[in-house]
Amino acid sequence: MTSIIGLAGSLRRASASAGLLRAASSSLPQNAYMQTVDIGNLPVFNKDLELLGRAPESVRAFRQKLTSADAFLFSVPEHSFGISGPLMNALDWGVKRYGVGAENNVFAGKVMAVIGVGTTATPIHYARHLKDWAKAMDMKIVDKSIYVNRNSVSLNAFDKDGNLVNEDIKEELEKLMKEISEIAQENRTFGRSTAAQEFAGAHQRFAMSF
Repeated sequence: MTSIIGLAGSLRRASASAGLLRAASSSLPQNAYMQTVDIGNLPVFNKDLELLGRAPESVRAFRQKLTSADAFLFSVPEHSFGISGPLMNALDWGVKRYGVGAENNVFAGKVMAVIGVGTTATPIHYARHLKDWAKAMDMKIVDKSIYVNRNSVSLNAFDKDGNLVNEDIKEELEKLMKEISEIAQENRTFGRSTAAQEFAGAHQRFAMSF
């Protein structure tokens, strides 16, 4: 069974980024399950707390959930051409704990994919920083991504509560979740070996924009 953790980069209650994650969790293959983890209760990352081993319970619980995951699905909002503050803060807590070292990085060796929502026709640029970060953290990046233009009247992608209602996008999410699960299963078998990296890289380089 593939364990997937979903992280939304926006804290708004009716966030379309969170809506995409909810839709993704309803589009899973039978051999996978997904948990969306709240990042709104994490304190601002503080190196002193990390070095002294005084991270609050919210951080400990957050890291524990992430440690058991096989893959991560990041749902990113459009944010000044980069990673949003809340998400970057969560990533810092996930990478660093009681000093510097690969053993402290809960993301290392795991599979990741990106979906997102923006207000431009091709809101791909704001996910590039996240993929660059993931590569530096030794994650295996799924090439296929889904980006939604929430201002497109023809799409009618989301309702007033941020729920995804567009059937075409839901279908693409199903394909993406199946691919994430397949790569994560191979990753568990091969670990960080070259074979696993080649498997991930063999998938079509593809970004679906709506």
